[in-house]
Amino acid sequence: MKKRMAAVAAGLILLCGCTGGDSEILPQQTMGSTVDSEELVSTAHSTVETEEPEPSAETTPLPETEAAAAPDVAVSQQTTGSNADSEGSVSTDHSTVEIEDPEPSAETALIPETTAATAQTVITPQTERPDSPAAMEFDRLIDQTARNCGAVGLTTAVFDRRGIVHTYSTGYADTAYGIPCDDATLYRVASVSKFVSALGLMTLYDKGMLDPDSELVSLTGLPFNSSGETPIKLWHLLTHTAGYYDNGAYYSAVYYKYGMSGGAYTSLVNLLPASHGGEPGRQYAYTNFGMGCVGAIIEKVSGEYFCEYIYDNLFAPMGLNAGFAIDQISDRSKVANIYKGRELSYEPGTSFRDCAYYRSYGLGESYFTANNELLISCPDLARIGMMISSGGSYNGTQILSQEAADLINSVWFRTGGAFDMGLSVRIYDGTIVSGRTIYGHPGQALGNICGLYYDPSDGTGIAVCTNGCSSSTAGNGVYTILNDSVKAAYSCWFDSGE
Repeated sequence: MKKRMAAVAAGLILLCGCTGGDSEILPQQTMGSTVDSEELVSTAHSTVETEEPEPSAETTPLPETEAAAAPDVAVSQQTTGSNADSEGSVSTDHSTVEIEDPEPSAETALIPETTAATAQTVITPQTERPDSPAAMEFDRLIDQTARNCGAVGLTTAVFDRRGIVHTYSTGYADTAYGIPCDDATLYRVASVSKFVSALGLMTLYDKGMLDPDSELVSLTGLPFNSSGETPIKLWHLLTHTAGYYDNGAYYSAVYYKYGMSGGAYTSLVNLLPASHGGEPGRQYAYTNFGMGCVGAIIEKVSGEYFCEYIYDNLFAPMGLNAGFAIDQISDRSKVANIYKGRELSYEPGTSFRDCAYYRSYGLGESYFTANNELLISCPDLARIGMMISSGGSYNGTQILSQEAADLINSVWFRTGGAFDMGLSVRIYDGTIVSGRTIYGHPGQALGNICGLYYDPSDGTGIAVCTNGCSSSTAGNGVYTILNDSVKAAYSCWFDSGE
């Protein structure tokens, strides 16, 4: 254990932001209406791995209101039940961030060093029998994708408005002890956290406390001052068009959070003006810092700490075992390790911070949690997908209003690339599944890749969680393991013609 912890301390690489391109000014949006339905960053401390590849493309104005072999010993697990589960280069004047994660070679397949007693498999009630032709074909396709992408451990959860259709797991949550992944495995889902944080933010919209068109200076009292003439609004932040970028001071604060040498904390009031360099609404430029500020906004507007507000207003009402702090999780032994190649990259179950730690910064200082720190199981992530693709309703409870859900799922910024932007959600019009507009968000950090994708037109979708795999991308720029998993779900169930 000491050897493993030393490796983690020496090799921990924290996640950062990505790219964008020049674009044109975005026309003002009419509020309340529905519209079109990590390579390496050098810092003073060390090399920091960035998070997701972004297309470099000029954006167009918006006329109306994104192969290594798998372990031969990998285990696969299906779970089923008889009833439906009704619960549900950043290019700025300051720096250029490149984005390409080195892929593992064929020699990096992970084999458990020892074998321990297998934990009891957790069963998720489903609407599809595991021996149905669709389920068997889906499992075959996922096994093939896992092998092609060198997945260490993987869980998928397919859903529609009736509930969880089917779940499938393969590989290991902990390779050293041979602990397999299953429905209860908790994953650190990296930047999928950004989307979930935005959903929590929009509960404040339903309380009449903010609006996507709110100007951030007046909303929060924080210096969200634009370096140009256009005031920064909430929707700018949620579409990565506010002009913020990830700089050395942000990275240093993240190092500080994890107790790493060279880290230093910078207060948000000092970091905001030092991290802005673009006219709001002109350019899509992916940023971890900008979306991290969602946490501070929630704190300033609600008067509650981010971790606790999200838990009380999103996770608890939905009955989810999820949280942005380790003490919000019911069983930390179920948290999957993260791997990069053969090496253990991170142990969230032993290294994650608790709520008291985040409270120690003071209210309104949360800017490095909302963007990447969510722990959640794959079926519970799917339940979030069920909710937002069903007009905000989950298990008979309106978690978000229909109006809030429509705002989230509206096009707010056209990137001119493979996807457009809703409120912290990417909108792929036919670029993942032909004939469908797929909404979703990927996450990639420290070696793992996760994603949530859905189609609100019929409430279908899939959650995909891994704890280590190749970061290769398909021709549309989507990570291969996510792209292929989404295609498998829709070809086997929703567009199969059955």
